[in-house]
Parts: sequence; structure tokens; C-alpha cells
Amino acid sequence: MFSISNKHEEFFDYLITNANSFKRGAIIAYEAMNDLTVLPERMKEITELEHNADKTNLDVMVQLARIFITPIDREDFYNLTCSLEECIDNLHGFLMRVDMYHIEKTTPAAVEGTKILVDMGDELNAIFELLKNIDKNQAERRTAEPHGNGSGQDLPSGNVPSFHGRRSPLRRYALEGYYGRYRRNVG
Repeated sequence: MFSISNKHEEFFDYLITNANSFKRGAIIAYEAMNDLTVLPERMKEITELEHNADKTNLDVMVQLARIFITPIDREDFYNLTCSLEECIDNLHGFLMRVDMYHIEKTTPAAVEGTKILVDMGDELNAIFELLKNIDKNQAERRTAEPHGNGSGQDLPSGNVPSFHGRRSPLRRYALEGYYGRYRRNVG
């Protein structure tokens, strides 16, 4: 049997670090939208968070230049980590503008939008944890479903965790994309 075991788990740790930073940035934005009086201290925190995300991205670039990783292609991994870092930059820019334009009152839409971003941070963390532990997850799945899911495909059987009571399109897309590539490569 082919193993997709990853010997370089630090790459998934980088993704998880950036996903955690994104979530923390979303929480900072959410807190600021709920109470604009905390904006000055949140600005300091998100600025530091943005700088840490830049450093994580630099570490990823250095490591990618030296090491071959699986199951994610180098370019895909780089694009993913850059996208996460860019999201953190955008959260930083968002709060900078709130501060710069002296916004004194938020709207329910702004509060709800930042809450959705916090939930997205949770989803990203869950996805990257699944990828980091893919071999363990596959083994558990085979134990739970010894004859497959009945579809003839190595895909989730529709039991993808939900996002606000409905299927998470982000998680479903990520899992289907991963499992599709996995099947093409080993099947």
C-alpha cells in the first residue's frame, strides 16, 4: 500500500500558525467592531500579528527552497501560505482604516462580518489539522468503514462537519480536492 506520510510536518505547522494568526486577527477585528474604544490597543496587537505572519511566510519560503514535501505541491503550499498572510495583512489594513478615518460607530453588518471571519479561522485550523494527520485520519476511516463508503470513491460520505448548520463549502472543497488528487496519484 502506498503511504502519503509526511516527514516534514513543520510545513503543516506553518499553515496552522498562519491560520491561528488569521483567526486571532479576525477576533481582534471583531472585538474592535464591538467596542471601538479598544481600537488603539488592538492596532498594536494586529500590527505585531501581521509582522509575525510575514516572518512565518519567510520561514516557509526558505524551507520550501530546501525540502520536498507531500501531499501538497510546493507552489500550492506557497500560494496557500501567502494567501493566509495576505488575509492577515487585509485585517490589519481594515483596522488601520477604521482608526485613520476615526470611525466612531460600527454597524451590525461589520460585527457579523468579523464574526464570520472568526468562524472561518476555525474552519481553516480544522482543515490543516486534517491534512497534517492525513495518514492517521485515513487509518481511522478505514477502521470505521472497512468496505468503503459504498460509492466506489475514496471521498467523504457526506459527513463533512458543518459551518453554521450547513455543509462547509471550504472544507468540502478542500477535502474533495485532496482526495481527488490522492486517487489520481495512487489509484
